[in-house]
Amino acid sequence: MVILMRATPYCFALRNPTLLLVTASCASALMALTAPLALSAQTVPTVKLEKLTTIFGARGDTDFTRDYTVSVRRNGEILVAPSRDISSFVVYGPDGVFRRVVGSRGGGPGEFGVVRSVIEGPSDSIHVFESVPPRISVLSPDLKFVRVFQIPLSPSRSMLALPGGGYIVPGRLNTHDGLGNTVHYLRHNGEVAASVASIGTQVLPGLVAENRRSVGLAADGTVLSAHFSRYQIDLLSASGDSLGSITRSVDWFQPWSGRVSPLHVARPSPQLRAAFPLGDCCVIAVVQVADSRWKAIGPAQVPQKSTTETVGDETAPVNDYHKLVDTVFEVLDRNSGALLARHRVDGRYSPTLSPGILATERIDGDGHTVLSIWRIIVNEGENKPR
Repeated sequence: MVILMRATPYCFALRNPTLLLVTASCASALMALTAPLALSAQTVPTVKLEKLTTIFGARGDTDFTRDYTVSVRRNGEILVAPSRDISSFVVYGPDGVFRRVVGSRGGGPGEFGVVRSVIEGPSDSIHVFESVPPRISVLSPDLKFVRVFQIPLSPSRSMLALPGGGYIVPGRLNTHDGLGNTVHYLRHNGEVAASVASIGTQVLPGLVAENRRSVGLAADGTVLSAHFSRYQIDLLSASGDSLGSITRSVDWFQPWSGRVSPLHVARPSPQLRAAFPLGDCCVIAVVQVADSRWKAIGPAQVPQKSTTETVGDETAPVNDYHKLVDTVFEVLDRNSGALLARHRVDGRYSPTLSPGILATERIDGDGHTVLSIWRIIVNEGENKPR
């Protein structure tokens, strides 16, 4: 979980049941703030962002692709997947310096097909999710191969490795029973233990936006399943039972359907990119919205291919994200859905697979992706005016 953090000149750490995310300055001196979260009715919480480090894509096979995911280990290492050859992932130190590439193309131990994402699980184990073929490889804390098993769906970018074993994976099963279910609970061997339908919505084949979810895990075991194309966060139990949902009804986020349009061609629809748990009482919603001064960038103005992001058959200029989209952070009460705090920033701050950690990007003069890693900080704030 992301905990309520108070200002200190030293370092912070973010904690949840499976992750202790540590900044570069904290890597040698772990300091977890574990006091229970208690937002006072007399104070207004504030949200801000802190830059942790910058990663420069290396040359050749050690560079990472534009379609990447990021996660942070307990020891501060940063994992970026996949690498340029899509069959491995890249390890960086807490200072952003390249350390190694893990994996190679193939079907044997320690070899991968198409890597989708990499996360840290119980006991510092590493879990590599592949989309082709759909399977999970488990690695030891020192990144040595342990085991691999098939899974019955192609995983999305967002998934959880549970403290007691097993996984929560958004996606759609290629079975009759899987139709309409968007979140799946897998046993430690990849078998499906439960599949969960969306609350109050219908999921049909081919509706990409409606099918997409991101998941988070609160300290009390509650699973947060955030819809992509509507402002709704489903609350699920550890066994997949519905506990209700948080729904925000606001003019600036109307539910939408269909596929995602390139950012520079059509005014982007709002996207609920993630819902991070904040203690046991609150949630931080991360929403991407169109920049208030958004305007289409004509084809003649689109940069060279090395500085663009592929979106279907179109491209979006990465270095112009600040002209196209903003990111909104909202702190919500988990029980009432009430808005407690709001913060809007220019540009796209993409949620990583680690709670409370974000990434921004740009393309350097050599056409390589440069990532900056950020952390969300929520302070108690000042007293409410009487």
